[in-house]
Amino acid sequence: MSGDGPALSTRQASAQDRRRQPRLLVVSNGTGEDLIAARILREVPGVEVTAFPLVGAGRAYPPEVPRLGPQADLPSGGFGFRDDLRGVWGDLRAGALGLVRAQRRALRAAGRGDGAGARAGADLVLAVGDIYALWMALAVGTPVALVATADTVLARRPSLLHLVLLRRARHVFARDEATAGWLAARGVAASAPGNVMVDCLEEAPADFTLPPEVPVVALLPGSRKDAAGNAALLARVTARVAGARPEVHFLLALAPTVDADAVLAGLEAGLGLSNLGVPGQGAAAAGAPRPARIQLTRTFTAAAARAEVVVGLAGTANEQAAALGRPVVAFPGSGAQYTPRFMALQSRVLGEALVPTSSPEAAAAAVLRLLGDPEERARRGEAGRHRMGPPGAAPRIAAWLRERLLGSKP
Repeated sequence: MSGDGPALSTRQASAQDRRRQPRLLVVSNGTGEDLIAARILREVPGVEVTAFPLVGAGRAYPPEVPRLGPQADLPSGGFGFRDDLRGVWGDLRAGALGLVRAQRRALRAAGRGDGAGARAGADLVLAVGDIYALWMALAVGTPVALVATADTVLARRPSLLHLVLLRRARHVFARDEATAGWLAARGVAASAPGNVMVDCLEEAPADFTLPPEVPVVALLPGSRKDAAGNAALLARVTARVAGARPEVHFLLALAPTVDADAVLAGLEAGLGLSNLGVPGQGAAAAGAPRPARIQLTRTFTAAAARAEVVVGLAGTANEQAAALGRPVVAFPGSGAQYTPRFMALQSRVLGEALVPTSSPEAAAAAVLRLLGDPEERARRGEAGRHRMGPPGAAPRIAAWLRERLLGSKP
């Protein structure tokens, strides 16, 4: 009897292994990246998913998806080490290096199936974001696929170090054909399934009301800690535009991660505005010689679709507005996210869809010009749709994941 025990245990373990769902770990590094990852996961049923948001709490993931950590609220909102040195020292003082080490330890533990909150070792890792997300995901020690949301050869070519890391990925889903072709020619397994940012543009009932005949400008303060300071700068844009075109209405679109009270305080700090509209309510803000009619909204897609022009100090949201065919006016923001360098990179990505300017006052002048020139608006809008590409990337990426994890083809 005792001799049968080990063999029986082995058979039971083998049956349990066959029954268990394959495990996917998703590593993402930003609010927009979390949204993109969550959109892809909707197309991957039958898989046990765990999320590891590198920046923030990962609120965009469905509540049933467990999250691993640790996370911390860095002063730069995760942008300190990206495109320039602005915010680096603040992040270092806040313990950024210790956070990176702790996150890599947690990722290695997730790969082994141990550590707090780790249910089991991952069979596959999906990194969503930039080269940093890939570098972190590689710490897990299992095959990694990258959804490259930021990098494109239209902005800049990957460095030699980046290529070394990209070659370690099982597959790279590039955001455009030019980037996929460039990477493939250099030994990276890459394809261009489309742009998941476009798939994330989902229709929802607008939480604002506006007369159909009024011209509208949408305002995007970003999704990070900079949002309140950016709102103060955007208030200066509204004052200039309203001074020349008092009939214009403004929709300030808030990301789920942004506190409305903080944004209201930023607007008040910018121009002493008061009685601002909140989601679902319209009101006028009396602070400029001619009142700027500003309404806050949480329905980004509806706001961008309703607008003739967008003024954006955001990453993903700027590009999604361009995908909707709206010209986007930009200028350097108040913090570490929308820096002059980031704006220059985004301008190369979006081409004519983005109108880079140097200040809120210059942005207001660009907005007034665009409001008065429907042909320019149409030309820049078409450029944005072309640069961002068509929808359909999420189901294509999900099909690749299902085939590797479940052995099923679309």
